[in-house]
Amino acid sequence: MKNLSLALCVAALAAAALLLLQPDVTESTVAAEANPEGSQSMGADTVNEPQPPRLSQSDAPTTTPAWNGANFARALAGTDIDGDLRVDENGLLIMDIQVKDFFDYFFLAVGERSPEEVIAEIQRRIYDKLPAQAAEQAMELLNDYISYQERIGELMAAPLAPTESQDYEYYASVMANTFEQLKSLRRQIFAPDVVDAFFGLDEAYSDYALAVMQVKADAQLSDSEKASQVEALRQKLPAQMRDAHRQAAQRENLTREARRMYREGYDADSVRQALRGQFSDEKAEKIIAYYQREETWRARLDDYQRRKQDIQAAARTDAETVAGLTQLRNSLFTSDELKLVESYDAIERKATRYEKP
Repeated sequence: MKNLSLALCVAALAAAALLLLQPDVTESTVAAEANPEGSQSMGADTVNEPQPPRLSQSDAPTTTPAWNGANFARALAGTDIDGDLRVDENGLLIMDIQVKDFFDYFFLAVGERSPEEVIAEIQRRIYDKLPAQAAEQAMELLNDYISYQERIGELMAAPLAPTESQDYEYYASVMANTFEQLKSLRRQIFAPDVVDAFFGLDEAYSDYALAVMQVKADAQLSDSEKASQVEALRQKLPAQMRDAHRQAAQRENLTREARRMYREGYDADSVRQALRGQFSDEKAEKIIAYYQREETWRARLDDYQRRKQDIQAAARTDAETVAGLTQLRNSLFTSDELKLVESYDAIERKATRYEKP
């Protein structure tokens, strides 16, 4: 099986897209930028098979040991199993987002563990926790979910335009098309109630994210008009997402203020104190460490920009520019870092184009 964890990345893509036009970045973005080599897909190691296995109760072990995430995969160290498998009064599986969360939790280990090992662990948990009929329902869902992940791998394998021709509008178009294909794929594989339970919130936020992108990219709107339209879109989100969005905004504002203090030279204790209103001491220390790595990363980007301008000034043809910039990027950044740098360059090209009279 291939790309079992790709679906986990798709919902995050919509939220990340909102940051492309914002002047500040959130704490999670700082973490990714400041430590880009740590941002790897857990599904990098894959096993190619013509069809995903169809699992049944005869394959299931009879006992399940107590859970210790660290013993299964480093990515799960110190964690409890996310999601849950529950039954109603008739002994049938309760269909809700917790079932998907349960599957996704274990799929995070793909890469450290083979897909077969991950599926076997899920299988053990299903038959240990559920009565027979509900267990068979859960196994059918797991089989469908594996098929869905396989199909996502095919969808994500579609070629993109050359890096130098990618800009903000291109990303927005690709995202919109990808989300529509995902919606169609989900409805091909899952029953309507499963689509709603597994993906209802994801799809609501994806639609919101794309609409916000369109508003923020509209050069005909003033900043106040954009803010008003974005708030109107936010009000259309489901209530639990509005609450989560509000809480995230509060935390983002706090981390933005703490970052300002850090950049302006406030001592670490003052920054910690500012963060303690919303974060534990342990989390505050991690955020300060993010800021320190961010500073190092920004210095590397500034160095890249200076060298890039020198190459652009000295090149006599477009081909020389492309070759020189490619060589420069490869000499300064790892393969994972290059993805971020290429995104920055695409945003810069977009901004430069809009600045032209």
